[in-house]
Amino acid sequence: MQFIFGAIVGAIAMALFAPQRGDVTREELRAATEDLRRRADDLSERAKRASEEAQVRTQKIIDEARKQMQDIRPRDGGGGATA
Repeated sequence: MQFIFGAIVGAIAMALFAPQRGDVTREELRAATEDLRRRADDLSERAKRASEEAQVRTQKIIDEARKQMQDIRPRDGGGGATA
């Protein structure tokens, strides 16, 4: 997020201090804004995928821990024989 904010501030500073015509500056700002939007969308999509993958891995760990706990726990109160 800080990178995106820094890029926006940099683009605005560039526009304010650039010795160009207004229409050229506006076009550069538009292009920079579109590029930042694409980068932000890409970053958001990557974060979403990473979150989903972490959720799946976490659920597998939880399921494995539950299975191990069931294997450790006596099933019938310690008698060993079932009816």
